[in-house]
Amino acid sequence: MLENDLRRAADLMDPVPAALLQSAVEAFALRSLAAELAALSFDSLAETTTVRSGYGTRLLSFDGATHTVDVELSFTDGSGRLLGSIHPPEETEVSVERPEHTVVLRTDPFGRFSCRDLAPGPLSLRCRVGGAELVTEWITV
Repeated sequence: MLENDLRRAADLMDPVPAALLQSAVEAFALRSLAAELAALSFDSLAETTTVRSGYGTRLLSFDGATHTVDVELSFTDGSGRLLGSIHPPEETEVSVERPEHTVVLRTDPFGRFSCRDLAPGPLSLRCRVGGAELVTEWITV
C-alpha cells in the first residue's frame, strides 16, 4: 500500500521522461540479444496423467544449437527442488532467474547442478557453454 502511494507521488512530482523510459525498456529487452535461446523440446507436464494428478516430478529438456539442458523439478510441502544437467557436460555457472531475484549455481565436472527451496512461479536458466551464452525459455513451476 505505502509503496503504491510513494510511486504515485513520485510520478506526479518528478515523472520519468517518456524518451528515457522508452530507452530503458529497449535496453532491458536487448540485454540478452546475443544469448542463444534454448527451446523447450520436452515437458512431462504435457502428459495427461501428470496434469491431472498435480503431484510428482516434472521433467523438461531445452535444446540449443550445441548443448541441451535437462531439468527435473519436484515439490514437497510447497518447497521445490531443481536438479539439472548440461549435455555435453561442462563446468560453468548456471543462473536460475526469477522475476524477483537470481540464484547462481555452479555445475560439477559432469555438468550437473541443483537448487533447493525453490518457490512456485516463473523461472529461466542462463549459462555460458561452448563460449556462448545459452538461456532457456521461461517456464512456470
